[in-house]
Amino acid sequence: MDRQDETLRTLERGLRAQDPRLERALRTGRLPRASRPWAVLLLVLALATLCGGLIAGHGVVLASGLVAAGVAAQLLDPHPGARGRRDGGAFTRPRLTPGRAPHSRP
Repeated sequence: MDRQDETLRTLERGLRAQDPRLERALRTGRLPRASRPWAVLLLVLALATLCGGLIAGHGVVLASGLVAAGVAAQLLDPHPGARGRRDGGAFTRPRLTPGRAPHSRP
């Protein structure tokens, strides 16, 4: 077992030396964020399309700009799992208290 532990430690030291972003992620517990310059370009183009649709008065252009801006915002979200079902919402199950019916008043 000691030989396997030493092999794993050697691999870990090698990975830490090769990739400082991985070392920082292991130290802080947060994964490194991927660089997405094309997502920023998509957001700029989407906002330009949105403004063009507003100025020209074309609903299809306006709608496509809104959709593209939403996609770009999803791609640029720094914490994608931070919001959603953990806080509750339409698709979460209600928490049942023992001894209470699901829709009874206290």
